[in-house]
Amino acid sequence: MKKIILLILAMVLLVSTALAEDLSSLTDEELKALYDRVACEMAGRDLFSKVPDDPDSELKNRLYEFMSLWYEQDIAGMVYYSTSDWQAKQDNPQASMYSILKNRRPQYYELLSVSGDPDAAVRYAECNVNIDWNTGKIPETYNMLITMVLEEDGLWHIDPSGLATDEIPEATLVPELTPVPEGTAGDTVDADIKSRLNDFMSLWHENDIAGLANYCASDWKAKQENPQHSIFAILKNRTAVTYKLNALLKAPDNKSCTASCNIEIDSNIGKPHRIYLYMISMVLEKDGLWYVDPASLATNEIPEPTLVPEQTPAPAAEITGDTILYYNPEGGSKYHLDPNCKTVNPKFIPLQGTFRYSDLNLDHPDLKPCKICGAPERPSGDSGELSPSDYTQKAWAFTPEIYTVIQNNPDSILNQSFCIKGMVQEVLSENPLTVMINTGDDGESLPVIIESPDADKFHWEKGCKYQIYGDFVAVKDNMPVLAARFSFTW
Repeated sequence: MKKIILLILAMVLLVSTALAEDLSSLTDEELKALYDRVACEMAGRDLFSKVPDDPDSELKNRLYEFMSLWYEQDIAGMVYYSTSDWQAKQDNPQASMYSILKNRRPQYYELLSVSGDPDAAVRYAECNVNIDWNTGKIPETYNMLITMVLEEDGLWHIDPSGLATDEIPEATLVPELTPVPEGTAGDTVDADIKSRLNDFMSLWHENDIAGLANYCASDWKAKQENPQHSIFAILKNRTAVTYKLNALLKAPDNKSCTASCNIEIDSNIGKPHRIYLYMISMVLEKDGLWYVDPASLATNEIPEPTLVPEQTPAPAAEITGDTILYYNPEGGSKYHLDPNCKTVNPKFIPLQGTFRYSDLNLDHPDLKPCKICGAPERPSGDSGELSPSDYTQKAWAFTPEIYTVIQNNPDSILNQSFCIKGMVQEVLSENPLTVMINTGDDGESLPVIIESPDADKFHWEKGCKYQIYGDFVAVKDNMPVLAARFSFTW
């Protein structure tokens, strides 16, 4: 009887899809599979896609929002989405969350299944999550079983314990290089290498380009027209914050080695620090000292990935210059479209700070848009210019070392964007508006000329302090000249 029912159902479906198969010879299992396949074809979906009336939609939405917060590395937001039981067990929930994540972030995730009784308050989401360790290694996919709990507020919350993964695999040894066994003559060699490496890292931390040049291999320096400029070009204004020596891999003759290090890097463009895995080449020279090959310090910057969502968020509302946006005057790093955004701590709901979208760049240059409630991106500047948010990512810090490079080799960083701070010492011209600002920490050194072709765009005054984003365009009277793009009172 069961086979007849399945046969009739399959035949009805097959007529509508014009499939011609000999059904009488199929087994029960084959008929069931055929029925499922044709039913899915008629519904216009595959066996693994969500159906419109998915009973788990609320759970999946919460998981998607949690993953989006993780991708944004919004630790406070992730804690808010975590189970109250887990939070109650932590002395510092944000610190505990950071300890679990270990600076990792998801590139994308795939929800494989949701298990557990559909009516139960505890469910389990099995996901494949592609993880970037932020150490320069290739992202890897991990299988995670994430526990989700339906709490008294009627919302699903995540147990962060399910986010833990294995540690970073040990670095692969470089061919032809072998570690020196413990208790051999290599112990003294190790100490010498570590001492020189530590000195080099200290100089890098201080951004002492001249000092770094003294620690570079003579063979490398001989190939450079200007070693200091070449070092600056390799480092790209990045500085080392901390480092951890993983291993020393020495050649059999003890005259060269590779130091495997995890180095925390500050790119000095306003972005969070990132940890990269470096394999630093060092050589022993005739003076008996170890030197670094700077070519091994280059890293390939990883472009900001796009999080592939499990589902598509609702279309954003139409945004105009008069659209009201919200923020927390008592703190917070984001602006919101929804004053009751679910990522905000309930004690600050509804958000009290408001401003118009057209005033965003001027009044709140440091806030970021909340992706969960659909806050709009910052408006671009005129004529396709970058916005202040974009310049925060692009601009270099204006340091004494930069000033020296501009004076000696201005063409090497022509049109580079910078963020400078200082007091206007003199208004040189009203039209075009041109001022001189001292950018040194003492307020008297490192003078820079700032130009604006549009006299109505900025209103700089002598004796006032400003933070200015601009592009380096020329040198005049031995002073850098920057074309201003955005300006804020400091």
